[in-house]
Amino acid sequence: MPYIGRSTDGFGVRNRFLYLASASDTSVSGADANGATLTFTDGAYVDVYLNGVLLKAGTDYNTNTANTIAGLSALAANDEVTVIVYDVFTVGDMVSATSGGTFTGNVTHNGTVTFGSTVSGLDVNGTEVILDADGDTTITADTDDQIDIKIAGADDFQFTANTFTAQSGSTIAAQALTATTITATGDVSLDGGSFVFNESSADKDFRVESNGNTHMLFVDGGNNGVGIGTSSADTNATMTVSNTGDNHAISIVGALNKSRMHFQGANTGSGSTDGLVIGLSSSDDTNDDSALIGLKESGSMTFQTSGTNHMIIDGAGHVTMPKQSAFNAYVTIAISNLAQGGSTTVLRFQTERFDQNADYNTSTYTFTAPVTGKYQFNASVRLDQMQSNTNYNYVSFKTSNRDYAFWLSAPEDWNGGAYYTANGSVLADLDANDTCYIGYVGQGGTDSTDHTDGYFSGFLVA
Repeated sequence: MPYIGRSTDGFGVRNRFLYLASASDTSVSGADANGATLTFTDGAYVDVYLNGVLLKAGTDYNTNTANTIAGLSALAANDEVTVIVYDVFTVGDMVSATSGGTFTGNVTHNGTVTFGSTVSGLDVNGTEVILDADGDTTITADTDDQIDIKIAGADDFQFTANTFTAQSGSTIAAQALTATTITATGDVSLDGGSFVFNESSADKDFRVESNGNTHMLFVDGGNNGVGIGTSSADTNATMTVSNTGDNHAISIVGALNKSRMHFQGANTGSGSTDGLVIGLSSSDDTNDDSALIGLKESGSMTFQTSGTNHMIIDGAGHVTMPKQSAFNAYVTIAISNLAQGGSTTVLRFQTERFDQNADYNTSTYTFTAPVTGKYQFNASVRLDQMQSNTNYNYVSFKTSNRDYAFWLSAPEDWNGGAYYTANGSVLADLDANDTCYIGYVGQGGTDSTDHTDGYFSGFLVA
């Protein structure tokens, strides 16, 4: 019987099976003497030999039981039963390797297709390639220069030369997206970044360029401005960021007295008027371009660094600076018999009424400037038991840069008086860490003058 070739699937193959019978066997099946398992598709294509003699099908044996030769006369031990199986085969559709051809039926392939080299000449123009079971996810070469991708039957994405177009409602989830042009005919969101093109007109644009001066641009066609958190920019509102030439780093330009930044407070709603406002004054009729920084409702405005209030403006306009240098110290223990030898005696103001920035030292009776600036100092000194034989006396502000003296009147003016009060003030320049204290100088006469009372105060002016 003729057969064609060999294969591993059992079709179109001639196979030989050899069995050594046991006494009284009337059938053979399963593994033969060589370990091969008897199998056949159609019993009409099976030949059976007993000790080399061909048996007659239907008379000497039958194949009524699958993969079994049955109905044999009782065999003797070691009889040889040889089974030759000529299995059936099917001639498939074929095309010529030289001239080609057409398959008209469906082709199903469950394995892997491997191409050993580049596939060229594949023409699927206008043909949908179906990617899922229900047929609504496809790729189509729509024109010579465009590919359409449909998911759930919708025209979601289109690719043309250097252009990617996402339709309304489409979502792009990506770590990075690079394209020459991205055109959105509707809303396009990048999941994770919430980046949305809300394209309702042809005038909207988002642009980042490296070969021009435009690095980021938002344009709302009707108003030529930037809208953040709103469907469109305010009329005539623009925002420009630049660092070239004499241009401003940030310019907010709008209608007269309308160029303002508003930081809304706790109240809610688009009509809320509370919060901080930075912008121009509200004197619309003067156009004086006066600056405005303030609250839209009553309350205090604070200026902080590191969470500490450094300046507070309350609703009535009062300005306080809790950390601004300011102190006041006074005498609680008198000094008796000040020296009249011409040297300076440090007058002692031992007790603080206040010391706002802790710059006054009650042990050395000295103020230390925390920063370079102009400081206002004031002093009132009461002196008792001043003698007429003194040549001169004066009190001074002793600073690191220079002394500021205020002289006492002539001895005859105080001779016989119970006490004399000397008052003075000065606006002095101090560098950071410079000091200031009150000194007394007396020349000639008796060491009998006592410092019994007074105060020393100061604060940073500018």
